[in-house]
Amino acid sequence: MQRGPEHDATTSPVTRLGTLLGAGALASLAASVPAATRVAREAEGRFGVTGAWLALAAATLLPMIIAVGVLRGARRGAGLFDAPHVTPRALGFVVWLLASTVALLFFGAALRATTHHHALAGATYALVGLVATVGLAAGASRLVDLAAGWGPIAQRLFLGGAVLLLVLVLSFLSFKVSRTSPAAVALLVDVLACFLAAGLASGPVLGGSRIFAALGPPLAAIVLLLGVGGLRAAPKLPAVVRTRAPLMVAPVECTAQLVRKR
Repeated sequence: MQRGPEHDATTSPVTRLGTLLGAGALASLAASVPAATRVAREAEGRFGVTGAWLALAAATLLPMIIAVGVLRGARRGAGLFDAPHVTPRALGFVVWLLASTVALLFFGAALRATTHHHALAGATYALVGLVATVGLAAGASRLVDLAAGWGPIAQRLFLGGAVLLLVLVLSFLSFKVSRTSPAAVALLVDVLACFLAAGLASGPVLGGSRIFAALGPPLAAIVLLLGVGGLRAAPKLPAVVRTRAPLMVAPVECTAQLVRKR
C-alpha cells in the first residue's frame, strides 16, 4: 500500500533513513546526467561518459540527500501533496517545466537569429518568457485537473514519460551549450536538473516503502564506490568541471581531495 505524507509520523526512523539514502542516490544520478554529457569528452577518463556520470553522482550524493530531506520536510509542512493528488500535481509541474524549457529555448534561438539589438532582445525575451510561462502554468493546472480522473497506472506512465522527455531535453541543451556556451547557461541547466531531481525524489511514493528502505543504503553505497572509481579513472575531471559544470565544483573538488588522501 502506497504511503503518503500523512503516514510520515507512523513510518519508522529506519524506513525514513533508508528511503532518504536511496532517494538521494537516485536524485544524484538523475541530476548529474546533463553535466556528465558536457565534461566527459574533456575529462578523458577510461570509462567515458559513464565514469564521469558516476563520479559526478558520487560527488553530489551528500548534497542531494540533504536536499531531498529538506524538501520532504517542506512538503509535510506545506501540506500540499496529500496522497490522492501527488501524481497529478507532479505531472503538471513536470509538463509545465518541460513546456517552458522548450518554449524559451526555441524563442531564444529565434530571437538571437533575427534580432541584433541586444538590449531590445533581452527585454523582449524577458517579457515574452514571463507571459509564456504564466500561460503554460495555466495549461498545466488544467492538466492536473484532467489527470486526477485518470487511473494510477496511466498517471505514473505519463509522469515517467514526461520526466524522461525533460531529462532528454535538458541533456540535449547541455550538450549543445557545451561547445559555445557561457558557464552561466550550463549553471542554469544544472540547477534545473538538480531542482527537478530532488523535487521528484522527495515525493511520498518512495518515502514509506519498506522495500525501497532496504534497497536505499546499498544503492547509495554502490553509487559512492563506483563514483570514486570513476573519479580515479578521470583525474582531469575536477579541472574540467570548473569550466563546464560550475554548480558541481565544490562537491567534486572535495570528493577528489578525499580520494587523493586515501
